[in-house]
Formats: sequence, C-alpha cells, structure tokens
Amino acid sequence: MKLKKKVEHIDYPLYEPLEKLLTKLYHKIPNLTFESLNAGFIGEHKVIREVIVFNGNEQVGTIEVEHRSFRNNGRCDVYTIHSPRIRNRIGSRHDKVTKLPEEALKTSVRVFTHTSTAAEVIDKIRHKMSSEISGIHYNAVRQAERVGEDSIIPLMELALMVGRGEVPTLSAELTKMVAKPNLDKFMNTARIAMSVNTDYKNGSGIVVKEERDGTLLSVVLHDACGLTDEMRVQKFKDTYEMSELYQTKLAMLRMLEHKQPVESIGVKFAIDNTNWYYLTGGEIITTS
Repeated sequence: MKLKKKVEHIDYPLYEPLEKLLTKLYHKIPNLTFESLNAGFIGEHKVIREVIVFNGNEQVGTIEVEHRSFRNNGRCDVYTIHSPRIRNRIGSRHDKVTKLPEEALKTSVRVFTHTSTAAEVIDKIRHKMSSEISGIHYNAVRQAERVGEDSIIPLMELALMVGRGEVPTLSAELTKMVAKPNLDKFMNTARIAMSVNTDYKNGSGIVVKEERDGTLLSVVLHDACGLTDEMRVQKFKDTYEMSELYQTKLAMLRMLEHKQPVESIGVKFAIDNTNWYYLTGGEIITTS
C-alpha cells in the first residue's frame, strides 16, 4: 500500500525525510495511520512537515521534521517525536528531539506500538473533560458577574436621583437594560453550568467520544459497584447499543452548539477535531 493512502488531509507533498520515516514506521506498525498537521516552506516548496499519528482510532502522538540552521554545522533535518509516553526529566517533557533518522524511527516504534490501557484511557479523558467543563463554569460565572456589575451602577445612580427628588433621565443604555434586563439570563446560564460541572465532579454519568471510524467510545466516570477499568471503557458501533436514556441525551446534544451546557443532559465539546460529549447520570429534568 502506498504511504499517501495512509495520510489524511494531505494538501501538499510530504517533506521527503518525513515521508521516508513514515514509510519505515508503517512497515513496522501496519495499524498506524497519519493525518497532516502542519505545512511549511522548505526552500521554495511548501511541504507537510508534521503529522498526527493514530494507532487504530487512538491519537498516540505527532512527528515533525524541520530543516534547521545551526551556527557551526550548517543546516540539517531535526526530528521531533511527541507522545505522552515520552517522559523527560528536563526539557520538553513529552518530546524526543534528534538529528538522526534512525533514532527517530527507534523512538517512534517504541512509543507508537502500544495503544493505551483502559486505565490510561480513563485518565486521559477525565483530564481533557475536567478542564473543558470547569472552563465553561468559570466563564459563565464571570459573564454573569460582569453583567451584574454593569447593571448595578446605573441602577444605583437612578435611585440616588429619585432620592434627591430629581427627575430621572434615562440614557439609551439604561433604558434598554430596564426594558429588557438580561442579568437573569446570565445568572441562569451560570447556574446550569455549575449544575453540569457538579455532576461531572461527582462522577455522575458517562463521557462519549465519536471515533474517526464512526464508532463511539464510552467511559463510565464512577468507579463504584465493583467495575474494573476494562468494564468502564466500552465501544459501541452505533448509538442504538447504548441505553435508551443516554441515546436521548446524546441526540439532544448533537443538535446543540459546542460548549452549551444543558441541565440534567450534559454538554458537547470539540477536542482535537473530534466531538466529545459529557452525558449526566440520572433522569432528564423538564421544567414547565
């Protein structure tokens, strides 16, 4: 199989040293696929210099090749292998940088051969989702605070004018705010974001990731009831293999924008060009 069939979103030629490395790597690990990430000019030609590496559906790292200048050694190619499996004590924690293509291949084979264990999948997903959901909660609260601050000052000035027996003059901004107040809306958004964030922190519900091949990866957040890590990580060919409750919640979130939390439902994210969903546990709460 030609290498270009294993590289997705390829708009420019692969930089030759990168193509040679990927070809050797693919022959050693046939399950690997690649997706172009960054392109740049080498001389007068624009080429792909960096790719994302997938082992099956799992993104396991990146490979970049740059043609750099060095003060005493002229110009040469520099290979950067990035993977969470690389753990350096100093320097870039998850990078292996080398000028030797043989060393780059050796490192790539070592770090890209194995897919993550169930425990590693759970840790990775919880880390990604924690920062995303906490960020939504924080931003919603700050927005409500800013709107509250903008509202209270003109209202206090209005009250002082009335207290002094003056005829109040409403500015266009204040008139708009009094006629159509929006503080309640932002306060409600902050409350919903807090509710979803609290459910997540309590380990209620599941996280679902839409894989590149159309399947779904599901992780049960709570580790109670004697569930092993392997039992908490499930793969579904279709939503119909999920429980009816989670099918409904997932269908609802698919119709919404990213980062729009819904109480007792969850929230949708786009992470690494992939749709992720946090689905809360428990029944759907409806308000009249």
